Amino acid sequence: MTVGEVTLALSGTKVRAEGPLLITRQGVSGPGVLRLSAYGARLLADAGHRGTLLIGWCGTSDTASALSELHTLFAAHGGRAVGSVRAFDLPSRLWALLLERAEVPAERRCAELNRKQLNRLATVLTADAYAITGRTTHQGEFVTCGGVSLSSVSPKTMESKLVPGLFLCGRGARHRRGDGRLQPHGGLAHRAHGGRRHRPPRGANRGTALSAARAPFVVFR
Repeated sequence: MTVGEVTLALSGTKVRAEGPLLITRQGVSGPGVLRLSAYGARLLADAGHRGTLLIGWCGTSDTASALSELHTLFAAHGGRAVGSVRAFDLPSRLWALLLERAEVPAERRCAELNRKQLNRLATVLTADAYAITGRTTHQGEFVTCGGVSLSSVSPKTMESKLVPGLFLCGRGARHRRGDGRLQPHGGLAHRAHGGRRHRPPRGANRGTALSAARAPFVVFR
């Protein structure tokens, strides 16, 4: 199941992320989760990949804002069952689950919800808490933090400008996006060579390619 823009946070920290979320049989994934795991990689590693994940299903962590939206929605559909009125265009199965977590009967009419039920539902929609119990089944790091800045690597030869004779390839680049924010992962060779990971860079002559083949390489995975 895929959910659109959600907010994600590691409880007790300042680590935050936004993006689409994918619900799988093993847990949660998707762009938003991968961003959060990248931003909080060191914190998660230090905690043994244990903690609490807070999910804002409605795309915000502002409970008051979500509560206001619920008041407006339920006022317009007072005679309908809560389960048939999906707030924030959430998938029907997810909406049913969130109602259960908020202890709101799906068959209850919208106009019959009391203040406590509305507050619980708004809290679940903006800060739904789930225990982090570990990594994925393959126990690998899909996204890590750190890397090598593109400005420190020659785009023609992939040689380090800081350590002569050292060549780099793989997914170890750190680059700034158009909005100035740090993108903590990405394909270094892919960005420099337009996706041709295994071909010699344009502009590199045969001698350069041979010397590079004999030089030490650092491969990022």
